[in-house]
Amino acid sequence: MLRNALSLVMVVLILGGCSQHANVTAVKPALGAVTVAGDTAQATAALDAAVDQLTRSYYQQVPEAATYNGAPAELGSEAHARFNDRSVAGDMARVVEMEKRLAALKGTSSNPLSDEQRRVRATLITLFDGALAPTRVADYGSSFDVYGTWFLPYAITQNSGVTVDIPKLMEAQQNVRNADEAKQYLARLESLPGILDGALAKMRHDVALGVIPPDFIIHKAKVVVDAFAAIPASENVLYASFVGKLQTANVSDADIYSAKALSLVDQG
Repeated sequence: MLRNALSLVMVVLILGGCSQHANVTAVKPALGAVTVAGDTAQATAALDAAVDQLTRSYYQQVPEAATYNGAPAELGSEAHARFNDRSVAGDMARVVEMEKRLAALKGTSSNPLSDEQRRVRATLITLFDGALAPTRVADYGSSFDVYGTWFLPYAITQNSGVTVDIPKLMEAQQNVRNADEAKQYLARLESLPGILDGALAKMRHDVALGVIPPDFIIHKAKVVVDAFAAIPASENVLYASFVGKLQTANVSDADIYSAKALSLVDQG
């Protein structure tokens, strides 16, 4: 799957592995060898920096991906307490930032690099170019889903979008092993109404452009939303899974965190 192909775990591995193949043996080299070695080291440093920034920007723009891929905190700062902005403005900002980082990667030199480094560079350029290409010709949809980099023509459907992705992510991937992670979960939960509003505004924007999902998608998406909304707050997966995680981890003040979550789910 494309999701597995681009999983930013690969990028994290690249960050740790690119420079390992650039070691230069300095045994009385000739002047030409010193020049080549210097060019290689410079190109490697530039590639590492571009990939590092691409990774950080990706996790900043799509924080759910940091949670899904288990990104380390230094690459996904505060990512586990945020959702990506799915509004029209948020989508535009995300595209602008990733285009900027892709351009920086393209600006690195490939000639002095090892074969492996060139493959890494070419693969990332191909993947992100493919993700961003539709947005260069279309004013609707989104290029960056929670689980990958494919283009999504509709903001909300029966099997993707905020009404499906977020509950699945928070139930299955969001860790709650201590008080800090409990607060991160609650921060996401508190921001959810605003994220939903942004996604609905994006959907209305796209519909105004004539991008209307087929009737069967609209019907199935409504069924999913209605079923989710019909569940009492105390039984909702966003609350029930959180309580279960608190109990499993024996988190201090679990009752306080649970009460806060119930209130957020009930009012949201």
